[in-house]
Amino acid sequence: MFGELLATAVLEPVPHRHVVFTIPKALRGLFVRERRLLSLLSRCAHDCVQRAARAHFDDPSLSVGTVAALQTFGSYAANFHPHVHAIVTDGAFASDGRFERMGAWDAAALTELFRRLVLAALRREQRLLFDLPRSVWVERLWRSIEPPARCQIVSLLAEMGRRALAARTRATDQEARDES
Repeated sequence: MFGELLATAVLEPVPHRHVVFTIPKALRGLFVRERRLLSLLSRCAHDCVQRAARAHFDDPSLSVGTVAALQTFGSYAANFHPHVHAIVTDGAFASDGRFERMGAWDAAALTELFRRLVLAALRREQRLLFDLPRSVWVERLWRSIEPPARCQIVSLLAEMGRRALAARTRATDQEARDES
C-alpha cells in the first residue's frame, strides 16, 4: 500500500532511477555502536544526487526528488550492512516546475561524492579519525524506471517496505528472546 501511495500520490510522472548507496565494512561497526548516525546516510544520499544534478545542468536552483529507505540487514556482530535504497528523479525540477532529464549518471562521480559527503558528516560529528581509501567504497547505479512502468516503482517500494518490516520483526523477536 505504501508503494502504491507513493507512486500515485507523491512521485511525479517523470522518469526515476533506483540507486543503492552503501558504506564500506570498515565503517559499519561505527554505525552499529551509534545508531543515531544512520540518519546521516539518507541525508548524504539525497545531497549526493542533488549536487550531481545541479552540477550536470550548471544550475544551483534545481531540485531532485528523492524517496530514501535505510536498510540495516545482518546481525550486529557479524554482517551488519546499512545501506540506502533511493528512488530519485532521473533529472531535476526547475523553480517553474519544468523537468530536466538527466539521462546518464556518472556512477564513479556519484560514488566519490557520496564518499566525501559521508566522511565529512562523520568528521563534523567527531566520529572519524582517519580517511578510507576510495577503493573500499561501492555504489550501484541501477537502471532507470520510466513513467509507463510505474508498477515497477510500486513493486520496488513494496519490497523495500516488506524487508524493513521483516527486519524490525526479527529485531523485536531477538529482543524478546534476549529478555527471557
